[in-house]
Amino acid sequence: MAILPTEASLISDATTNAQQKGNFSNWRNFCADLLGTDSSNKAAARTALGFSASGDAINVASLSSTGNVSAGGRVTGGVATVAFSATPTFNAAAVNTILFGTLTGNVTSSTISNLAQGQYVSIRFKQDATGGRTVVLPATAKVAGSVGLLANQVSYLNVTFNTADGRVEGAWTVLPA
Repeated sequence: MAILPTEASLISDATTNAQQKGNFSNWRNFCADLLGTDSSNKAAARTALGFSASGDAINVASLSSTGNVSAGGRVTGGVATVAFSATPTFNAAAVNTILFGTLTGNVTSSTISNLAQGQYVSIRFKQDATGGRTVVLPATAKVAGSVGLLANQVSYLNVTFNTADGRVEGAWTVLPA
């Protein structure tokens, strides 16, 4: 594989024109080795760099052997829907937002599984027309507030996973009915 020129050699005022030509030639060869020489195949080049072929997203799953990504700016996660159950398991492996089915009874126990350190998860709960349904959170959860009890009221459980203490921590956000 071609050797990538150093940044200093590309921006140095002391570099001669001949050296610059050589550096840019090395850069071209490096890119050709990495992406191929067919510049008309943009989809293949985007895929080789970890971008989607359509150009609308970045494939970041390959950045870490654990699948975790640290990023600044806006990062969105997936959304999952979980049908109502008195004992739901909310799998946070690939999502940050979970839409739970309408509360038609009390949730007597719940589990939030597959969380990563620092992962933020928001779970939406909505009361049915009767209201008054309660939600029991995992025993290790440390959460302020409680689910709203009014008929048709929407509440969000917003938590972050803390591995140091082995628990989710957060608070309920209850919307006006």
